Amino acid sequence: MAGLWADWSGPDGNLIDSGALLTQPANEALSGIHHRMPIVLTPDRFDDWLNVSQLDAPEAHRLLKPIPEDFFEAIPVSSRVNHIRNDDSDLINRVETDTKSEAPQTTKDAQLDLF
Repeated sequence: MAGLWADWSGPDGNLIDSGALLTQPANEALSGIHHRMPIVLTPDRFDDWLNVSQLDAPEAHRLLKPIPEDFFEAIPVSSRVNHIRNDDSDLINRVETDTKSEAPQTTKDAQLDLF
């Protein structure tokens, strides 16, 4: 995923590490889950993105190309992921859903209700 990282000096003089993941509007494949998605860099763009001494803003922007629609796979998982006390490998197991009775609740911006 494309991200930015910076070290800077806080008001008290302490060094602060900060980072951010870059996002973009969701592609069609993910738009039913959330209206935003991470910007994903393909392996052939890693070295260019990480070459901060020679990468200027226009070139960095050119590296941020949309990822193919089939890059991500949305897999339904248990609602147990919504509770911090659950921390086991079963959280990532696919669950079957009844699309009629368990249709996701969406908000006005088409984001699924995660809770």
